[in-house]
Amino acid sequence: MALSRQEKRARNRNLLIIGGVIVVFLVMQSKSLLQALIAPPPPGYAKAAPPGQFTQLDFDVVQEGQWTYGTKPKVPKEVAALQGKPVVVRGFQLPLHNALKGSQFFIAEEPRGCYYCNPPGVAEVIMVNVAGDKQLAPEDWQVNVYGTFHIATGAPSDTVLYWIDDAQVVVAF
Repeated sequence: MALSRQEKRARNRNLLIIGGVIVVFLVMQSKSLLQALIAPPPPGYAKAAPPGQFTQLDFDVVQEGQWTYGTKPKVPKEVAALQGKPVVVRGFQLPLHNALKGSQFFIAEEPRGCYYCNPPGVAEVIMVNVAGDKQLAPEDWQVNVYGTFHIATGAPSDTVLYWIDDAQVVVAF
């Protein structure tokens, strides 16, 4: 069945409106992303990765670790091999001591709401100690954390299963 001239005009008008809305949306998103890319990083955050070789640390492997306070942890061989080595991990920040700014935070694979109500497992987060005790305000964007990776030994002083020292944090886009 052929469309009438009026129906064709209505269809074309609707297609133009929908196309226009899509173009406006894409331009707004591109502008937002472009502004984020050219804007200076938030205070305390690095603009780019530090020099050197960093091994990618994947949460899929890290999360296989098991640990109970006061015992020797069980971690995959790939993770154990990274003890004391430079790593990079990508994830979302969870405030540790202060929700506004801090030199320590947890990094997790996924963003979380209140982690007091829905606490992550011991192997689902990595504590991050920022280099130079810089105070960072948590970002909603994913971040890349570069630093030296450590694993609990089972000593009474251990408070977390994994942590990264001397971390430099880059907001990831």
